[in-house]
Amino acid sequence: MRCTSTVFALFASCFAFGIASAQPFPSPLDDLTKHYSGLNGQLQVGGPFAGIEFHHSRPAPSRISFYYPVANSIDLSTDYWERDESMPLFLYLVIDGEHVDLGRDPLPYYWTPAHVEFVQTRPEYEATISYRFGETLPIMVFQIEVSNRSDQPQDVMLSTDLATTLRTSHAYTWRDSAEVSYSDDGISYHADFDATDTDSATVFVTNAGDMPESAGDTKGSVENPSAEFVYKKQLGPGEALHVVQIIGSSRRGEAAGIIAGARTQWRADVAAFERRVADFVGGSAFSIPDSSLVETARWSKAIQQANRHPLEGWFVPMPCPAQYNFFFTHDLLLTNLGVVQFDTGHVAHDLRYLLHFDEGDHVLTHARYWRDGAYVSEPAGSDNWNHLWFILLTGSYLKHSGDEALVSDLFPMVSKSLDLMMENYDDGLMAGVQPDWWDIANVYGPKAYLTILTIRAIRTYAYLSTALGVDVFGLSERLALADSMQHRLVEELWDEEAGYILNYLDNDEIDRHLYMGSLLAVVFDLVDDEKKKRMLETARTELLDPEIGLRTVVPTDFHELVDRYRLVGMEAGLPGRYINGGVWPHGNAWYAMALLAAGQPDSALAALRKYYTLDGIANSPGGQPALYEYRRTDKDSPAYGELDKTTFLWAGGWYLWSLYQLAGVRENEWNIRFDPNLPLGLEDASFDLMAAGGSARVNWSGEGKYFRRISADGRPLYSAVVTGPSSVIDLARGFPEAPYVESADAMVEPVSYDTTTGRMEIELRGTPGQWATVHVLTPTESWEVAGERVSAGTMEVSASDVGDGVWRIAVRRQLEAGSTIVAIEFAH
Repeated sequence: MRCTSTVFALFASCFAFGIASAQPFPSPLDDLTKHYSGLNGQLQVGGPFAGIEFHHSRPAPSRISFYYPVANSIDLSTDYWERDESMPLFLYLVIDGEHVDLGRDPLPYYWTPAHVEFVQTRPEYEATISYRFGETLPIMVFQIEVSNRSDQPQDVMLSTDLATTLRTSHAYTWRDSAEVSYSDDGISYHADFDATDTDSATVFVTNAGDMPESAGDTKGSVENPSAEFVYKKQLGPGEALHVVQIIGSSRRGEAAGIIAGARTQWRADVAAFERRVADFVGGSAFSIPDSSLVETARWSKAIQQANRHPLEGWFVPMPCPAQYNFFFTHDLLLTNLGVVQFDTGHVAHDLRYLLHFDEGDHVLTHARYWRDGAYVSEPAGSDNWNHLWFILLTGSYLKHSGDEALVSDLFPMVSKSLDLMMENYDDGLMAGVQPDWWDIANVYGPKAYLTILTIRAIRTYAYLSTALGVDVFGLSERLALADSMQHRLVEELWDEEAGYILNYLDNDEIDRHLYMGSLLAVVFDLVDDEKKKRMLETARTELLDPEIGLRTVVPTDFHELVDRYRLVGMEAGLPGRYINGGVWPHGNAWYAMALLAAGQPDSALAALRKYYTLDGIANSPGGQPALYEYRRTDKDSPAYGELDKTTFLWAGGWYLWSLYQLAGVRENEWNIRFDPNLPLGLEDASFDLMAAGGSARVNWSGEGKYFRRISADGRPLYSAVVTGPSSVIDLARGFPEAPYVESADAMVEPVSYDTTTGRMEIELRGTPGQWATVHVLTPTESWEVAGERVSAGTMEVSASDVGDGVWRIAVRRQLEAGSTIVAIEFAH
């Protein structure tokens, strides 16, 4: 959604309702809540305007990120790898004479991507510490409740001390000097910063629960400012101290109005945010018997809303609540490949955000952030693989949405992205300096990841031009080039000894590392069945950590090869950490998708369930229920299996894409289709799918390798390839009642089949001169391709007995301008 002046409209509408009750209140997200009782949990939660990061299950955060007015943060760390050492918030409790450092000791917690509550239970008292977030108010609501569990009165004192030194958005520069003030009643605190790279921000803290007994007395120009409050109360049996601190950030002149509105409206604003997340989670259904798969899908969807933050009037996706608090295009692209399956409106918003940066040069934006007093953009250069995923997402969006208007507007950017990437074409393959999908290293040579994605992007570009009716000069030659690159990918980069596709260094040295990106050749069906099996076996025996999932690379020795790969220090991480062999979520997604592409659905489901569901992750070494950025794989370390950045945008997007594929949805460059080869346990799946511009409820039934019957809105269909919108699609498996189109690598218009004459007509569209293959499954051995022109060299026909009395007909046809009809006559 577009963010307008809703914040200020709410401020203006606030009037004196009195302070809302401070007691905890139910959340519409309560059914998403997960419990973690381990003592070393890492955690990130957040909302539109703020996000927080915790380490070691401590209830005091290590970092608070603000997204208004710009992306400043509170973070006392001095080393990225040691972020857990930052402790900007102190919580000190004295209850009936007992002294408790409430923020430092690890506690069990209950959490969703949008809120968290820590609980400390002792015989004499219980303390709960919770964090929730506003929808239109730029606030985080920090609540502490201390209740007397004894049968005697207790005196309670609680002191809080929050360091408000800021780190700037891009340069991450310390800003530790501020003009500090407390309100006359001691309820509110301001720290005003003059630095332009903070956008002259104010950090404020105000109270909306039990009032403080005293506040800090430091005022004026202060180094290392902090907000200090002390609360005292005598508690009878069963009574509680309720502290509500509203913590936020604004421009200096807005703080007073925001505080006034927040003190009366915080509860409604928090509820509005959590309701929006809950509505998105429940907005499209995915029904399967496996509760673990469904739960993870719901969490994946919640992350899509929790990790959206304001930037110059837009709410845009960012990777996690409290890290990388500026916009990167790849976060938008990678996650929306999953979201486009069920919510094209969400994806349209994000694509329009990319489009609004185009000022005429059509170059994709790589990043956008506040730096040194102004917003700046980084364009995606010719070596930036964002161009390729942008083309793939745009093609997928059109297939799902049917939105030709938006895609027409995007098409000049798509064309520019392909032109820029083709600058990397070198002697039949795509070359680059980065070894796989990462943005590290600097050694030029042919690269599998770039080549695989470029083949897919060229064919997707051909689909887009066909669907939009755009005549692109030289497109047939580019399609021929994609075919040639697919051949060279195997011819040049396949290594028989490794049973895997490798890369080159400096054009002449084989890089013996095995990278996860090469598995995309299996996912995108660019190698034959035998090589698919070989690559998956290599991945299973070499890349896969059987406890936690697919590693990015083996061997994990980049820390020893800094000079050879021209790395910047230890940017790759130590062995088993980060990119140097850590497990990333999309690696697990690619592994599951590759198993599906190789015809192993049960293995794909097992991999997804073990390595990618919340339960599977929680039951693994060092695990906790979370969707993470990466995990550590160094088995000799006590941190084996540890998760980093536990509310990660991509993790949700890739999971959703994987789940839809497991449920039989397949997508190539040209179309969406259904595959009846379902894993055990998903035979009766039912879900909402956006396809061809419509939202359809897809219902599976029956058993077997083929479709017995396909119907849409009660009408029989003779194509497993989606050819138009519908509201209900029923997919019944079993022995085919009639022939049907199984797959095609071209656009397929509605397929006609005359049950009286046995004639099927398949209308294909693509680039003139393009060779396309359509596969038809039929329960009859007697058939004939009408108007067969094999002798003219424009069509090839073959057939095979696939067993069970079913035949597969393959018609390979050179496409003409406009539509090309393939007609098959079946005997009755």
